[in-house]
Amino acid sequence: MAIQKIFKGSDIQLNLNIKDKTNNVLRVSDLDEYTIKLFTKSGNTFCSGSWIKSTGTLINIIITDTADILFINASDLATLEEGLIYYQYHIKSVNSDYEDGYFDEVVEGETKFYLKNNQI
Repeated sequence: MAIQKIFKGSDIQLNLNIKDKTNNVLRVSDLDEYTIKLFTKSGNTFCSGSWIKSTGTLINIIITDTADILFINASDLATLEEGLIYYQYHIKSVNSDYEDGYFDEVVEGETKFYLKNNQI
């Protein structure tokens, strides 16, 4: 995966390729809850998006016919430190096979984006 530089002062759109640990492809609308955080290793801040099915609440996520997209605006992105951007997402869906009635999973990884402070 080629690393792409992005600069503070820019918005970022990230296609959400949601998969569980067995590589089943999921859409946000398939889940009861979905939360994603973007962060850099050097910082203590993060940008986020979420979906809550019971209320129909979408925050920083756009759902299209073909993709789910996380949109982070420039002011939120500016709160991150310079560096490779990582993600962590949490999926939750109703599943009676589990004692509490829910399937929960956290998936972590890195994006193809490297955040730079400026273009110079």
